[in-house]
Amino acid sequence: MAQTIKIKRSSTTVAPSSLASGELAYSTATGVQKLYYGDGTDVLAIGGKSYTDKLDGIEAGANVTDATNVAAAGALMLTGGTLTSDLVLGNNNKVQFGGTTTNLEIYNDGATSYIKENATGNLEIQATDFIIKDGGGQTMMSFAANGHLRLYDQSAANPVEKLKTQATGIYVNGTMNSTGIKLGNETVTIDSIKDEDNMSSDSATALATQQSIKKYVDDSVPTSVATATTATNVNLTNLANDSSDTGPKYLTFSDGNSGSQPLETQDLLYYNPDTAYLTTKNIEVQSGMITGPSVMTIDPNGTGASGELIIQGSLTVKGTTTTIDSNTLSVGDSLIVLNGDENGTPSENAGIEVERGTSGNVSLQWVETGTTSSSYWAVNDASGVSPYYYPILHTRNAHEQTYTIEGGAF
Repeated sequence: MAQTIKIKRSSTTVAPSSLASGELAYSTATGVQKLYYGDGTDVLAIGGKSYTDKLDGIEAGANVTDATNVAAAGALMLTGGTLTSDLVLGNNNKVQFGGTTTNLEIYNDGATSYIKENATGNLEIQATDFIIKDGGGQTMMSFAANGHLRLYDQSAANPVEKLKTQATGIYVNGTMNSTGIKLGNETVTIDSIKDEDNMSSDSATALATQQSIKKYVDDSVPTSVATATTATNVNLTNLANDSSDTGPKYLTFSDGNSGSQPLETQDLLYYNPDTAYLTTKNIEVQSGMITGPSVMTIDPNGTGASGELIIQGSLTVKGTTTTIDSNTLSVGDSLIVLNGDENGTPSENAGIEVERGTSGNVSLQWVETGTTSSSYWAVNDASGVSPYYYPILHTRNAHEQTYTIEGGAF
């Protein structure tokens, strides 16, 4: 009697979940048609119509090294080819590049996808425009061909550009939070911006806001110094801001009292950058010269009674009259020159005169006649009796002369 041996089979299940070692099973489910074998651990597909149909597609005696025959069998040559369908790899199955060294790997571990560079070189991605998007297709980061890098915030429905590099630096759209900013090659790091009207922090690493600087300056330079603690009864009324490069630059001060202006710099004191002159009420200071009104006083002590004025170097006094109003005159030179500006034929007498108040002055004079031989020294005794001058000595051709000395009667 004939015996029939049947193996496990199913027309609906794609593959058996398990098979004993050496056990066979066949699936006739649509699109499967495979024979399975159990090795005690796994269920292996070892044949079936699914495979024989593919073999039937290869003509008898075909050369599998021929690209046409390989392509007709639905395979790829090792030398390359084009996939006409998806290549599906399981979890942790890697696409590896670099031969046995596996320099580059691309794979998914079931949760995370990886592009892993294992070599010592660089991982380069070359593109005209490189864009990174999230799973929903929203742009997260982009690199443009013009060199701009853009970062986007995706907290809103549509991504918003927040940071962009550009030729002049970095553009930030929104608030930038940082623990410190270093500008240029400076060693100081700016760590905060403070809004303090009194600048009380006195920080070397903080910047002040425009409002706090303005308030601090306004408080430090009051419009009325009478409200300050360091001065009273003085008003700073006009601080001129002249941005031009020519003309006088001045400050105006007043004491607040009508008709009493102790210092009015607009009229009394100004500096002219065109001439480099400092002028104060007709007194002008310029290169090597001080000019002023017809009467000027230099008072070292400010009291008129004491103090000392020292002039280093030579002193030249020009004018018609030089008055020395002091109790003691000390001259270090052993020779006093009179008529120092005489440079032609002598014609002026010269001498020393003594002021005697209500009494007549007396003098010792050199009487000039025009020639040395006839000129002489004479004294004036202020007797009021002519002649007033008595010759006492000729300087040249000295000779004896007879004088009558009148003793007078008693």
